[in-house]
Amino acid sequence: MADEGGDTFIYYRKGACVAYILNKEVENQTAGEVSLVEVQREIWERYGHEMGTFDYNDIIDVINELTDSDFSKFFNNYVFGKKEIIIPEFE
Repeated sequence: MADEGGDTFIYYRKGACVAYILNKEVENQTAGEVSLVEVQREIWERYGHEMGTFDYNDIIDVINELTDSDFSKFFNNYVFGKKEIIIPEFE
């Protein structure tokens, strides 16, 4: 059982925030043509049908291809790192 108000809550909260700002950044980089939905569909097309495995690098590669951008810094800052997430900066 997770400790209420402890680390587990923080991880879930951070995950939701990262997903939100990742979606906003993908939309910003593509003038709204691509969102996290398209990213998830592409990951499913590549890896989901045969229950294939994938890792963070594969996710970053898909995002980079769909956006024609480099999201390595984003992942280093917000997924792997501890850079503070300030939501209004992405809106």
